[in-house]
Amino acid sequence: MKVPVARCAVLGVVLTIVGVTAETSLTRRGVALAMTQTVTLESGPQFVVQRVCVSCHNDRFRSGNLSLEKFDVAAAHKNAEVAEKMIRKLRAGMMPPPGAPRPDDETLLGLVRKLEEVVDEAAARDPNPGGRTFQRLNRREYEHAIRDLLTLDVDAGNWLPPDQMSANFDNIADAQTLSPTLLEAYLNAASAISRMAVGDRNAPAIDETYTNSQYISQHPWDHVEGAPYGTRGGIVVDHVFPADGEYVFALTFSSGVNTPIEDIDISINGERMALLLYDTNPRGVAADGRGFAPTKTQPIFVRAGQHKVAAAFVRRAEGPYEDLIRPHDWSFAGGGSGGAGITTLPHVRDLIISGPYHATGISETTSRRKIFTCRPTVAAEQRSCAREIISRLGTEAYRRKVAPADLDSLMAFYDQGAKKGGFEIGVSREPRSALGSGGTPTAGPTLAGRSARGGAWHQVCRPVVPAPGSVQGAPRHERLSQLRRESRRCDET
Repeated sequence: MKVPVARCAVLGVVLTIVGVTAETSLTRRGVALAMTQTVTLESGPQFVVQRVCVSCHNDRFRSGNLSLEKFDVAAAHKNAEVAEKMIRKLRAGMMPPPGAPRPDDETLLGLVRKLEEVVDEAAARDPNPGGRTFQRLNRREYEHAIRDLLTLDVDAGNWLPPDQMSANFDNIADAQTLSPTLLEAYLNAASAISRMAVGDRNAPAIDETYTNSQYISQHPWDHVEGAPYGTRGGIVVDHVFPADGEYVFALTFSSGVNTPIEDIDISINGERMALLLYDTNPRGVAADGRGFAPTKTQPIFVRAGQHKVAAAFVRRAEGPYEDLIRPHDWSFAGGGSGGAGITTLPHVRDLIISGPYHATGISETTSRRKIFTCRPTVAAEQRSCAREIISRLGTEAYRRKVAPADLDSLMAFYDQGAKKGGFEIGVSREPRSALGSGGTPTAGPTLAGRSARGGAWHQVCRPVVPAPGSVQGAPRHERLSQLRRESRRCDET
C-alpha cells in the first residue's frame, strides 16, 4: 500500500518541528543548567534573581503572571508584596519548581535571608501595624467588663444572644457582626445593669424566677457549689436586691411524692434566713412538679446589693439508697416518677424572689462605693463631682483616657437625669451610656507575647506600638514583617 505524497510531507514537517523543539528545549535547559552551576552564595542575591528567577519570570514568559526583570533585592521593601511571595515560595522549596535547574540550598537560603532583612528593616524604620478590625465584646468578655467596672456578677445571656462562632471561637472580629437588634440588646443590658449597680429606692415589687436545670443531680451525696455544707441539691443564684426592704422567697418542687420529712434551708451569703418544711403529700401535682403550689417564707428584710441566695435541702442521709436496684447517677432519671423499689427525693425546681416591700432606702453596696467616689455636700458641687465620677468610669469603660469631647457628651446624659431625679439618677445615666458603648470598645488592650513559667503568666515581649496618628490599614506584607520580627524576639527571650 502506498502512502500519499501529501501525507508523507505533513509527517516530515511534524517530525522536523518536534526535533527542533526538543533540541531547543535541551539547549535552553543546558544553558539554564550551566548558568545555575555558576551561581553561588558569593555571587550575591541580585545575581541569583537575575540568573535563576528571571529565566522564567521575565517580561516575555511572565510565568505565574510575574516578571522579575526590574526587581531590585536591595530595594525589596518598595515591592514588598512580591518580596513576601518570593520568601514564602523559597522557604517552602516551591521555587525553582521541581525538575528545573536550581542553585544549592545555601545560595537560595542566602537570598531568602536578604529579602527578609531588607523588608523587615524597612518595616522597623516605619512600623505600621494597621487599624484594628471592628470588634465588639462577646458575652463572656462583657461579663468580665461589668465585674471589673461595677463589681457585679451578671449573666450576659439574659440580654445578649449567643455569639457567632468562627473556627470554634466566639471572639473572632470577622464573625462578630453588629446589627441594630444586637445594638438594642446591648443598650437594654446597659440600662438594666446600671439600675442594678446604683439601686432604686422606688423600685416596684416584682417577682423574679430562677429555674433550676433538670440535669443538676440532687441525690443526698450531691452538693451544689455555693450552698451551705450539710445540704443536698437545691439552687444557688446571685440576686441583686434593688433596695433595703422586705422580700419573700418561694420554692416549687418536682418529684418526691410520698417522701419522708424534708427541710429546705434558705440562706443569704451563707447565713440561714428561713427553714421551710416540705409538703410530703401535695395533692394534684404531676411528677414534673406541675400544679405544685409554691412554698413561701414570711417577709424577710434584706439590704440592697448583690447577694448569693441558696435554697437547698437539709441532708438527712449519707451513702447510697437501700433500693432494690442500683440508683442512677442522675437523680432525675426517668423524669423523677420513681416506681417500685426506687427512692424518689424532691427536687428544687424554681426559686421565686418577690419584692421589695416597704422599702426603706439603699444601703452602701460595693457597686455604689465603686461608682460614688465623691459626695457633694451642696448643690453647687454636684456637677463637678459628677464630672469626676464620669471621667473615671469612662476611662475604665473605654480603656483609654476620655477626651474632653467624649466627656461633654457623657455629661449631657447626666444633665438629663439630674433634671428628672437629682444627682444619683443623673450619675446612673453615665454607666448606662458607657456600658452601651462599652460593648464596642474604641481601644483594645495592648498586645503582648506571654509564656507560662512556674504556673504564672509573665510578659516576655511586647510589639512596637505605633506612634499616635500613624497611618492605619497597613498592607499585608507590613503585618507579616512585624509578626516575623516579634516572633524572633520572643524566641530569643
